[in-house]
Amino acid sequence: MKRLLIAFLPFDFFNLDTSLVPAEILNRIYAIINGWHSSYYGNRTSNGFVLAQRVRRYFAGGRIHNSFAPVAYTKFKQAPGKTELSVKVMPHPFVCLILFPIYAMFLLAFLLSVIALIIDLVTLIAGGSDFIGLWEGLLFFPILWVLLFFTFKRPAKKLKNLLKEALVP
Repeated sequence: MKRLLIAFLPFDFFNLDTSLVPAEILNRIYAIINGWHSSYYGNRTSNGFVLAQRVRRYFAGGRIHNSFAPVAYTKFKQAPGKTELSVKVMPHPFVCLILFPIYAMFLLAFLLSVIALIIDLVTLIAGGSDFIGLWEGLLFFPILWVLLFFTFKRPAKKLKNLLKEALVP
């Protein structure tokens, strides 16, 4: 159930096991984020690091940064002979505040359409002919999923693959 729920929410959780010590992990992360021309940026935390993709675009002659890219929050856990990384990938909290009403609106429209569909089917089975006619709202769920996929899931997968390639020898 948790995997199904995460499939439709802008969050992802996974664990990585590596034979590297935390200092070597940080060196590899610093190698990825070092320099202004790097595609990634991040910081070290008390027991891990934060990593995000830097997307540079130009609009109306000025440079803008895409803060909709997901952020990977990572924690180290030292184990005998290995280091376990617990990774939580999610949008920036400010982006969550912006997108929550949009996701909630699409999800509410979808749920209302499902309720209308059930009422219509019950009415039809009972011999009535009154249709509420909100079946078009069933399209809101695919729209929500496409919005979620392009704003979060695809960039989150890039971050996950980057961490796997860099940290798992």
